[in-house]
Parts: sequence; structure tokens; C-alpha cells
Amino acid sequence: MKRVLSVLFAAGLCYLLAGAVDDGIIKPLVARWRPTHDPEIGLMVDIVDGYRGGKYGFFSAHASNTFSIAILFCWIVRSRLLTTALIIWSFTNCWTRLYLGVHYPGDILVGLIWGGVSSSFVYFLYHFTLDRNRPRQIRLNQYTRTGYAYEDCNIPVFVLVVTLAFALLKACFL
Repeated sequence: MKRVLSVLFAAGLCYLLAGAVDDGIIKPLVARWRPTHDPEIGLMVDIVDGYRGGKYGFFSAHASNTFSIAILFCWIVRSRLLTTALIIWSFTNCWTRLYLGVHYPGDILVGLIWGGVSSSFVYFLYHFTLDRNRPRQIRLNQYTRTGYAYEDCNIPVFVLVVTLAFALLKACFL
């Protein structure tokens, strides 16, 4: 249970750092119009289903949130398949922001950078404080006879599925 709570805490901290810094601090300070609200180009942007987003768009909270969760779980689980799937999921989410016309490419790029930095910070905090005392299991590689550490990835994957389910429910009902 301690491990589940520590992974949930790390995911929540990623979400808080990636989203709250953007929405609460950066967007009001920078105050750069979204393409859909920009007086110069706003009429040229195709609006999908009338969605225009909020007033300001620098930087993309969707990009930073999805990328921070993706990178955090890539750090924790260390699986190529999961890493590929999460990066594709995050980039697809970023593409939808461009498709809807609510962000410039620079907004997305800065969001990705901030998401990567904040999730790396949270992972190192998680690893060196919350996960430090957990014993690592060592197995011998039968081909090279060298030891390598592996993590039990069931708990992080479970927390990832719960986090993604929460995000899906939040997107559908809020």
C-alpha cells in the first residue's frame, strides 16, 4: 500500500507542478492570446465545434500534464513498449491542441519541456525519498552472467491505469 500511495503521490505532484504552474502563474504573467482569440489571426483559425479554449495559451497545460505523466511512468517502469505508447499518447494529445487551433507550436514545445523537467524532478524526489528503502531484486542474466536490477512494474502500471481512467472520466464529465 505504501508503494501505491507513493506512486500516486508522485503522479499527483507531476500533475500539480505541470498544470498549476502553467495555469496559475505563467499564463496570467505572459498573457499571450491563443490563436483562436488573437485579433490578428483569430478569424483565420478553423474552430472545431465552437471550442476556443481560455483567453491565454502560453504554454500548453495539456502538453505539460500529459508529458509529465508519460515521462514519470517511463522513469519508474522502464519498459520500451510502455515508453513508446506513452510518448505517442502525449504527442497525440499535443497534436489535438494544434488541430483545435488553441495553441501555437511554441506553446506545445515549452509545455513538453516543462512537463519533462517537472516529471524528472518528481521522479528523482520519488526515487531518493519515497522509494529509497525499498529492496531491489537482483537476477542473473543467463547469457552474460551479470546481475541487473529490475523493478516490480505491476504497481506503477496499476497506478498509471487508474490515473488515465481518472483523466478520461474528468474529460468526459467536466
